[in-house]
Amino acid sequence: MNKLIFILLSFFSSSAFCFNSILAIVDDEVISTNQFNKIKDKNMQKIDKLALLDKLIIDRIENKKILALDIKPNENVVESEIIKFAKLNGIPVDELRKTPGYNSLVLSIKYKVSKLALKQLVIKEKISNNEMLTNKTNYQEIYNSWINEIKQNTYIEIYEDKL
Repeated sequence: MNKLIFILLSFFSSSAFCFNSILAIVDDEVISTNQFNKIKDKNMQKIDKLALLDKLIIDRIENKKILALDIKPNENVVESEIIKFAKLNGIPVDELRKTPGYNSLVLSIKYKVSKLALKQLVIKEKISNNEMLTNKTNYQEIYNSWINEIKQNTYIEIYEDKL
C-alpha cells in the first residue's frame, strides 16, 4: 500500500512540475510559462505572444530600476488613484477598502505610480542632458529609447519553443 501511495505521489508531483518551465531569463530573474499563461489569451498568434513576453521583460527591467533607484510612489497620487478607481466602478471608497482584493489593488496602483515616476525621472534626465530632442520628439519615444538601451545591457534569454 505504501508503495502504491509513493508511486501515485511521484507521478502526480512530477506531472505537476512538467507544466511549468522557464520561458525567459532576465538577468537573474525567471519568467515561467505559468506566469505567462496566466495573462495570455488562448488564441494568440506567436507574434502577439512574443510582444507580450517583451512587455513582461520590460516590466522586470523597470521593476529592477525602480528598486535600484529607490523610487517610492507618492502616497497622495496613490490615494487619488484609489478614489478614481472607486468612482469609476461606482463603489464608495470606504466600501472598496473593505473588499478582499483591496490590498492587491493598492499594490498594483503603487507599482503603476512608481513606473510613472521612473518614466518622469528618465525623461527629465534625458531632456536636461539635451539628448534626443527635436521639435517633434514625444516623451514616450524618449522613454522607449532608454528602455532599449537598458535591454541591450541586460542578459535576456528567451526560449521561444515554450510559447
